[in-house]
Amino acid sequence: MTGIDQLSLRQLKNALEHPAGQEKPLFPEAANKEYWLRSNRDPRCEAVWDEIRKAGESFTAVPVELLPYSEFILFHRTGDRTRYDDKYFDRRRRLCVLAMLALADEDAERWIAPLQDIIWAICDEYTWVIPAHVGLYHNEYPSGIWDQPAPPRETVDLFAGETGLALAEIVGLLEPKLEPWIVHRVREEVERRLLSVYFADPAPQNWELKTNNWPAVCAACIGCAAMWLVRDPERLAGMLWRAIHALRQHLQGFDAQGATPEGAAYWQFGFGYYVYFAEMMAERTAGQIDLLAGEKLRRIACFPRSCMLTGSQVINFSDAPAEMDYQPGLYHRLHRRFPEAALPDQAPVYGSAFRSWTMASRMLLWMEPEASEINRDYGVLPFEDYYFPGHGWVISKSEDTGGLVAFAAKGGSNDEPHNHNDLGHFIIHVYGQSVLCDLGAGEYTRQYFQPAYRYAQLTASSHGHSVPVIAGTGQLAGEQYRASPLGYEQTDGRVVYKIDLTRAYPASTVLDRLHREFVWERPQAPSETDYRLTLRDECVFTSGAEAFESVFMCSMPPRLMEPGWVAIGPVRMIYDAERFRCRFTEEHYRSIAGEERMAYRLVLAVIKPSARTVCEVQFEVKGRGERI
Repeated sequence: MTGIDQLSLRQLKNALEHPAGQEKPLFPEAANKEYWLRSNRDPRCEAVWDEIRKAGESFTAVPVELLPYSEFILFHRTGDRTRYDDKYFDRRRRLCVLAMLALADEDAERWIAPLQDIIWAICDEYTWVIPAHVGLYHNEYPSGIWDQPAPPRETVDLFAGETGLALAEIVGLLEPKLEPWIVHRVREEVERRLLSVYFADPAPQNWELKTNNWPAVCAACIGCAAMWLVRDPERLAGMLWRAIHALRQHLQGFDAQGATPEGAAYWQFGFGYYVYFAEMMAERTAGQIDLLAGEKLRRIACFPRSCMLTGSQVINFSDAPAEMDYQPGLYHRLHRRFPEAALPDQAPVYGSAFRSWTMASRMLLWMEPEASEINRDYGVLPFEDYYFPGHGWVISKSEDTGGLVAFAAKGGSNDEPHNHNDLGHFIIHVYGQSVLCDLGAGEYTRQYFQPAYRYAQLTASSHGHSVPVIAGTGQLAGEQYRASPLGYEQTDGRVVYKIDLTRAYPASTVLDRLHREFVWERPQAPSETDYRLTLRDECVFTSGAEAFESVFMCSMPPRLMEPGWVAIGPVRMIYDAERFRCRFTEEHYRSIAGEERMAYRLVLAVIKPSARTVCEVQFEVKGRGERI
């Protein structure tokens, strides 16, 4: 079998011409009624199937909402991207649910008519691109495109790609039950909106130049749709070759250890679509092409294990959410291939995945039976340490009878995908809560993606992260603002990570040196119970005394117990009260979903500024007993 690094156009063309691949179903689980029945009978899926049936009944009783121009244009006029998007994704949720019921329900025929109605309505939409992504290829995006007399040329964004693939696949699976005009229109619209837009125009799509989740999602959707609709192996080879180049670009965003600075949720979205494409490619080529082969692919597949915290919580640097809906089928499929890849401790939920037929169907149909002989030797370990030098991430997790205790810190640069100005930021997670926390993404509006506004917000600015403030100045965004690693050491008892933050701040701060060292210690002997983080900052200015503040973002209200001792829930913070003054404030912000939230900003300010300041702080956590 040929992997993505070795694959040539000739090999691709020859593999697509293999007759066995042309006869096999592209999504064999969905084409087999037994897989749907198995999912229905699976106790882990019982709750989600109840929700699917309730949603199906609701969708047949409530008409599809219009997508009016007045709401489409709100993104331009006010920055709002929820009113239109909510209705847009409600349509995709209807498509997903009704298609599942048409394939899986005992009375499947009753769902065909409403399914055809939602397919027709989606085909009627002016564009499948959401307003926030219109005109992405313009350099001045998102300004300067909405005031033009004519709309910009059509592109393929994440959700146009998802829509086209969903329609192509659903029609491919249900064609004998659908009216011929429905089938014809879907093929016509997918050809016009996806295949022609991408393959007939040599101008690169904006996302083809990136290394984040976009090239994976967009290229995988276009490529999979082409596999469903294009029968000519020679034409298909040329199409898939361009898509594969974009998928290679996506893989460039992972460091040599398999980490992405976008975090676990965007890994699940972006690399998840890479896996969907890889599996379909294996089916289409009768196993001759294996896009999951290779050591780097193994490491990428295993990356989420490092980020998993308690339950659905994860390490969430940058615009990543603190909690995520796992898609168990994806992890089961990767775990079958790579036994050390993690299986999340979460059953399928009727959540965000159901806006996408592709994600939701694999979530349910790729789950292994509970009695599966999947290798589960890679279970709970006493501790797990990870260092991803390419992106400057350090993660250390320990299990005891009280639950998970974890520490994570990051370096990298302030020019990352979904960037926050957060170099030197860290998280401490204790028994189910990230006490020293990351706020995650702010509310996604038009303004949030404009730098002048974005970095004035608490969520993306260094003001909202556990990093120093130097002479009243925070970190800035840009490739030149970066952290440099100075060393990483790991033993059974501790992790030491040291970084140079000097270049994270503007030159106007006359900063000669700013080094930050993390020393994370975990209990070793049965008599020891404390976990401890010692944080040491050394700040040297080129001339004269300057102010220095060390900031800590907390999810729980700090309490000053006595000078030099602050309680933050289960964490005890110790500092030198003779040299630093402590204060804290409530900070209000809006989450990615627009929810009002509050965090606490704790600041240690040097009392007598000098040309050299050393700030050492300890965070202690009481263990609850024997390590697992």
